Amino acid sequence: MPNWCANHIEISGPTEKIKDLYEKTRITDRQTTEQGSQVGFLEYLAPIGDYDRADAISTWGTKWEVDVELDFSYTDSGAVVTGYFDSAWSPPVPALLNYLENNTDCDGDLYYYEPAMDFCGNVDCQITISDHNKTFFQNNQIGKKLDDHFDIIGMIEESEELEQEEALQTPPDQMEGTEFKEDV
Repeated sequence: MPNWCANHIEISGPTEKIKDLYEKTRITDRQTTEQGSQVGFLEYLAPIGDYDRADAISTWGTKWEVDVELDFSYTDSGAVVTGYFDSAWSPPVPALLNYLENNTDCDGDLYYYEPAMDFCGNVDCQITISDHNKTFFQNNQIGKKLDDHFDIIGMIEESEELEQEEALQTPPDQMEGTEFKEDV
């Protein structure tokens, strides 16, 4: 069973292109195909044809197709789709980059968060969460966006609270780095 990586994607561009992406990948009936769409989302962004695990990993950045329900809306300059989804082990950055390279009139970004493996980021950078404190997610532009999407500060605070509770419940003679000596 994989670790799941949480993702938030946004792709914008000409209405016709974005509407085509939305219509072909939107989930209409979960009984018709595994994803319930005409074509899988990652397969639409970066086609691999017949599924092959190695091809999926190298082309999509993750080993399985994703199950994403996209929201579609019109913008002043075209249209945009956004959606949250989970991917196996890692984010599908290569799939998005492939789509953007082949559709230069479109823009997109992908924010991701995988707390079990201690990383998060977007298309432009990957961050090791344990290398940063809450201040990074409060003050850094990318850190703030990641926190907006995934409440990373809340998860850091929850982890700190659990550590404090555990420390308070651990007898002093069992705490790591302490030595208990009896007076004789």
